[in-house]
Amino acid sequence: MELALVILVFYTLCFAITPTLASSMSKPGCPEMCGNVTIPYPFGIGSKCSANSSFTVICKNSTRNSSRTVPYLSSINLEVVDVYIYGVVIVNLPVSPINCSEGRQTRESLPISLPGSPFTLSAYYNIFVVLGCKTAVWFHSNGTRVGGCLAMCDDANATDVASCNGINCCQTSIPRRVQEFEFTYQSIQASNSSFCGYVFPVDKKWLQNEDYKRYKGLVDDLSNPFDHEFGFVPLIQSSGCDPIEDVDSEGFSSISEIIECPSSDES
Repeated sequence: MELALVILVFYTLCFAITPTLASSMSKPGCPEMCGNVTIPYPFGIGSKCSANSSFTVICKNSTRNSSRTVPYLSSINLEVVDVYIYGVVIVNLPVSPINCSEGRQTRESLPISLPGSPFTLSAYYNIFVVLGCKTAVWFHSNGTRVGGCLAMCDDANATDVASCNGINCCQTSIPRRVQEFEFTYQSIQASNSSFCGYVFPVDKKWLQNEDYKRYKGLVDDLSNPFDHEFGFVPLIQSSGCDPIEDVDSEGFSSISEIIECPSSDES
């Protein structure tokens, strides 16, 4: 099964907006590598080498290849693919197709829960994506509806998934500092199969870099995509410190060097 990536971000310093690949920055006396992944502080291999339990990494055999040793972030039990300075860690997040029943609303939660940890979903780096056009989707955070997404079906004028412009694919922003997320979906058009697309938060670059093209089933039928090998997507999470996007008087946007962090009275 192919793997894409999830990125967890914990900014120990809220200054840089571009993560830098970690070099030798582990705690003195602690191992630096697990498999081919460098593990810098505040992350560490074992509880004595990490800042606290949220950053503890364990090495174990890969579930896909027992001869490979890979790191797992123990607090959320997800495989680590890379770690960057400023506490940025990339892990794998599972994704599965939604199973539709026309006329019935179904609510699901993301396969990751972060309350009690320093991590949140990054509103700056991520986007919520709905692949396919046979489903209406609403997003919920802390019991409140925070957005929705609905794509039009148009096979004759189908565009590439990368644009995700509302035809066979739609996208919507993610609220700031979310640690849990639910979505409700409802089929709006009959499907020839029980599956009617995918719903997931994802690193924006997954669309921009066209990583989805590795999965034939996602591009062969844009209105009702399905691929047995598609099981993971990239996601970025942070401690709540996100770059601020500024829009000038002429409508041009730029990224401020100031990072927005929650104030002391924010939860």
